[in-house]
Amino acid sequence: MSKRILLVGLILGVIGLALAGCMRLTSLVVTPTSAIVEGGGTVTFTAVDHLGNPVAVIWSVSSGPGTGTITSAGVYMAPPAVSVVTNATITATRVGYPSITGSATVTIKPPINAALVDAAGDVFGLGTYDITGISTSRTSTTLTVTINLTASPTIPAPGMAVGPGDLAGFVCFDTDEIVATGIPSANFYFCPCGPFAAQAIGSDYFVSLFFVNAAGNYDIYKTPGFTDVGDAAYTLAGTVLTLTIPLTYLGGDDGITDMNAVLGDGVGPTDCIPDEVTAVVTGKSIVPAYPSPYYVPFLLATYGIPCWGTSIAVSKTADPASVQSGSTVVFTVRVDNTGARSVTLTSLIDDLYGDLTEVQTTSCTPPLPLIPVGSFYNCDFKAVVTGTVEESITNTVTAKAEDDDGHEVTASGEATVTIEP
Repeated sequence: MSKRILLVGLILGVIGLALAGCMRLTSLVVTPTSAIVEGGGTVTFTAVDHLGNPVAVIWSVSSGPGTGTITSAGVYMAPPAVSVVTNATITATRVGYPSITGSATVTIKPPINAALVDAAGDVFGLGTYDITGISTSRTSTTLTVTINLTASPTIPAPGMAVGPGDLAGFVCFDTDEIVATGIPSANFYFCPCGPFAAQAIGSDYFVSLFFVNAAGNYDIYKTPGFTDVGDAAYTLAGTVLTLTIPLTYLGGDDGITDMNAVLGDGVGPTDCIPDEVTAVVTGKSIVPAYPSPYYVPFLLATYGIPCWGTSIAVSKTADPASVQSGSTVVFTVRVDNTGARSVTLTSLIDDLYGDLTEVQTTSCTPPLPLIPVGSFYNCDFKAVVTGTVEESITNTVTAKAEDDDGHEVTASGEATVTIEP
């Protein structure tokens, strides 16, 4: 009996050794098992047996356009010109054992370097700074943004906010490339042809160039809560401003992002890139949406800038707001200077009662005043309101003003009077 047991054990041992040898011969582990690279990027692969021992292998990459190459040392290089996401298979074949293989996958992303080109000479407002282009490049950890200007910008010292001649503005990033998320970019509010009918990008992050922090960097904000998430370091070489942004401050973004920018100085914006709706911007006035739910209150709360550029807001009230037909109502008009520059009020036109400076029962008499930054002008006029019972009569007043460079801004306000029995 013992001989029989010994024989069985011997047979099982031989089978085990055979299986182990088979495992040694047929197992091959490739590391990493998967990788993601950009166009032109490299990944180094290694191959070991089931015990983790290096073995001699022959490397190959799946054939076909856009799959790249691999060296005999296992260094894979992605093709530089990939326009869409492409997958490649890396295969290691053990030398002397062509049936023993291991594999890994590589996902190749399109090149993340990009460039925006802007025409020279298309400045508006005061015309301090003119953008000619913005380009980007990326490593595995950092996004670099290079801004080209026609004149060397002035940048305030660390811990200081921008002044009238200092470079200011916003560089906005739509990191998820979805317009519906994030918020409209600063271009939407501050560019001459904005606000646009439809926003161009949904800004998830932006760099604010309105303040150089104590570390000598610009702050990066996450929207929609305008949370300061980190610093963008900058360098200045002549007319070229370079921002270096860690990808961790952009939510670990893959670097493929939609981007635009609007730059100017501490007084107002002067150039947008891209110009979006128009190919070239000329000297249109700056009329940002005010009060905007985004950048305008951000500037006021963060830097004390009431509104970047020249801007006014108009409000109007009726007293009483409910009268019998044929009664006299006193309408009060208020024009607030919500911008960063003093403006001169040039006209007040009501859509029902005409030029208020020519109405006899009005205090809105010429000459209309200069309104300093943060100040306002108000006046009133009387009008007889007629209509049918329960009818609502709305009249709108439109104010126009100019800054000392002749840039005109317009805003309107309205009031409603209800006819009572």
